Amino acid sequence: MLVVGYGVMAQAMVAGWLRAGVPAGALRLFNPRPKPAPEGVSLSTSLPKGPQRWLLLACKPQHLPDVAALLRPCIGPRTVVLSVLAGVDLDALKTATPGAAGWVRMMPNLAAALGASPVALASSPLSPADGAVVDRLASMLGSAVWLDGEDRFDLVTALAGSGPGLVFAIMAALADAAEANGLERAVADRLTRDMVVGAAALAARSEDALPLLAARVASKGGMTQAGLDVLEARGLAETIREALTAIRDSGAQLRRAAAGDQGRAPAGFA
Repeated sequence: MLVVGYGVMAQAMVAGWLRAGVPAGALRLFNPRPKPAPEGVSLSTSLPKGPQRWLLLACKPQHLPDVAALLRPCIGPRTVVLSVLAGVDLDALKTATPGAAGWVRMMPNLAAALGASPVALASSPLSPADGAVVDRLASMLGSAVWLDGEDRFDLVTALAGSGPGLVFAIMAALADAAEANGLERAVADRLTRDMVVGAAALAARSEDALPLLAARVASKGGMTQAGLDVLEARGLAETIREALTAIRDSGAQLRRAAAGDQGRAPAGFA
C-alpha cells in the first residue's frame, strides 16, 4: 500500500497495521518532507513509478487537487483508493483520481494505533475480494462500521473521528477542576486517566444505555448526583450537541476548500 501524506492520522494507522501483523515491507510512505518512519517501512519524498494496487490518501483535504495531479501515474484499473480526507466525498475522490477500480472513505481516530478505533466506511461498488480486504484493513485498526451511504458520514466523523478530542477536553477540565480544588497536578492527571480507562471498560462491557450507566454511579442526594445536577443546570448536553454539530458542519467547508483551492500544496503537506 502506498500511503500519501504521513501526518498524525497516517502515523496512527500505520502503527495499527504493523501492530496487527502487516509486514513493514507492504507499506510505502510518500511525504514531500522527510520524516522518521517505523523500522522496515520506507518513506520517500518522491512517488513510485507505475500504478499502485492500494493507495491511501492522508494529506490535508485542501491539498487534494494538487496532490491528485501528482498521483495520476500511480492510478491504474486495479487501484483501490482509500481516503481519510475529512469532508471529501466519493464523487470528489472519483474526480480527483479517475480510472481507479474503486474508492473508499474511511474515518478512524488516533486509537487506530492501538487497534482500538471504530472505523467508519463508505465506498463506491467494490469487488467482493477488494471489499473483504478493506474490511480486514479497517478491522485491524479496531472495528469496521460500514455505512449504507455518505449522507451521515460527516456526522459519524464528528462522533467517532473527532470524539476523542471532545473526551480529552473533558478529561482536561476534570483534572483542572481537581487541581483548582487542591489536588497535585500529577495526581489529578493520573486519577483522571485511570478513571476514564475504567469507565470506558465498563461501558464497553455493558449492554445498558449510557444514561443508565451514569445514573447507576449516582444515588439520590449523593455526591455524584450533586455534580450531575450542576452539569444539567449548565446545559452540558446542549453544549456537546452544539460541538458535534459544528464538527459535522465543518465537513461542508472542507469540501468547498478541496473543490476550490487550487494553490500548490506546500512542501511537507502532511
